[in-house]
Amino acid sequence: MVLATYLRGRGWSFPEIASEADVTIARDFKPGDIVVLQDSDMAAYENVETTWRPLSRKRFLKYEMVIVTKHYLQLSRVQLTVLCCVSKNDYTTNLNQMGIKTNYGII
Repeated sequence: MVLATYLRGRGWSFPEIASEADVTIARDFKPGDIVVLQDSDMAAYENVETTWRPLSRKRFLKYEMVIVTKHYLQLSRVQLTVLCCVSKNDYTTNLNQMGIKTNYGII
């Protein structure tokens, strides 16, 4: 079963976006909204509080961004956004000669 069909059958509503969802998420998401994503670039947006990452066999990883940033990464949301901007993502490569671990250490 397609995830969208399953969620709609349980009363969920969500936008279907024909292109990259980044602009819509950055502009429209409100507290309490959930982002379902395959990659982690949506975590960079400050208004994204919760993300679900689909796994196999109808399982999900749930990320509460407050917990991830403060307890696991020990970063503020601003620092996480900066880390996402200077590290490899859908739009850019790492800073020259620097990987995610080095970027994290600097931030």
